[in-house]
Amino acid sequence: MIDKESRPERNVYSYTRALNNFRDNMKAKRLKKGLSQKKLAQIVGTSLSTIKNYENGTTIPTGDAMVVIAMTLDMTLDEMIENDEKNQELLMAGEIFDRADRNPIYDTIIDDIRIMSILYKKVRFELEAEDISEDDLNLILGGDMMVSKSDKIELIKLKNEKTLYQRIEEVENKIKSNLDKYDEAFGYIYKGEVKRRTLVELFTNKLL
Repeated sequence: MIDKESRPERNVYSYTRALNNFRDNMKAKRLKKGLSQKKLAQIVGTSLSTIKNYENGTTIPTGDAMVVIAMTLDMTLDEMIENDEKNQELLMAGEIFDRADRNPIYDTIIDDIRIMSILYKKVRFELEAEDISEDDLNLILGGDMMVSKSDKIELIKLKNEKTLYQRIEEVENKIKSNLDKYDEAFGYIYKGEVKRRTLVELFTNKLL
């Protein structure tokens, strides 16, 4: 005979688990699609605070909201409430990107990592280029080019330089368009307010 009193507990547990899975899947799939919380809010037609509250569990989304979010993330509602163990690493990495969306210091760290990644590949290639096979050079170039091995090496070096320059230019343009935001990362706090350093202070790394 089934204990009727145990049914509500199982239902509550299942419902809570489904909501937790929805929250984790929502964040993981959003990150996988490269969407910030702000961008997802714009697509869904709600506020940034609502999306934040859904993801941190402060607010429980309505059934209609869950369906809309699932459709936006190219998921079914059933998929959204299932447990996906692969989400955890993505969620941990995503926390950094979400903080970057709110905090210029994290944003700067991510830019540094991306530029360092390009530089790492550039340095590795320049150190090991002479020992790499032509087949591997063709793979890096994306196809066999009817030129000498030395020319292929030079083409890849030029490609690396261009990639690095483009990335630095992207960061430069981002700083130009959000200069006040970056004062928080490179300025200083005085009486509770962010102050912009003078050029002399910036270049000498001293407060005058």
